Amino acid sequence: MRTITARIVAAVSAIFAEAVLSPEPENDGEPRSSRTSSGKMRFRSIRPKDRLGRKGEKAAIAFLERKGYRILEQNLRLDPFGELDLVAEDGECLVFIEVKTRKSDADGGAVEAVGMKKRRSLHRLAMAYMNRRNRPECPMRFDVVAITWPEKAAPRIDHYRDAFDIPPPLKTDNK
Repeated sequence: MRTITARIVAAVSAIFAEAVLSPEPENDGEPRSSRTSSGKMRFRSIRPKDRLGRKGEKAAIAFLERKGYRILEQNLRLDPFGELDLVAEDGECLVFIEVKTRKSDADGGAVEAVGMKKRRSLHRLAMAYMNRRNRPECPMRFDVVAITWPEKAAPRIDHYRDAFDIPPPLKTDNK
């Protein structure tokens, strides 16, 4: 009897959690929450900067799909390493894509924002992704999609295929 009751409670809890905690769209259709790779809910407010970023990611997905890429993941959180903007397949190659959306190039281009620290982070995320998906020997590369999207104007999308190599490891002073 206890196991049946426990199963019913678990089933009702799961249904309740799905109904109450499922991402609800805001007025502009953007989710207020998402699930991490471990299935936990993550809640956040959407700032104007984030809204521009989401808009840019949608434009990047449409652009890449037109070029024949197959999008596998979007905004995938891999704790404790961080988040991958997009993961796609281009033929047999697994592509990790960083999307940078800016209103203008006044503060420098979007590609310059992917410095060595970010590259190392993306490499760690890529290795974690490949290990978790059991694809350690799969060919991979890193692309950057830079979007300049001025207000009241059409976006300019620049795709930098194979934007950078795997960064060298950090040197340590172990004596």
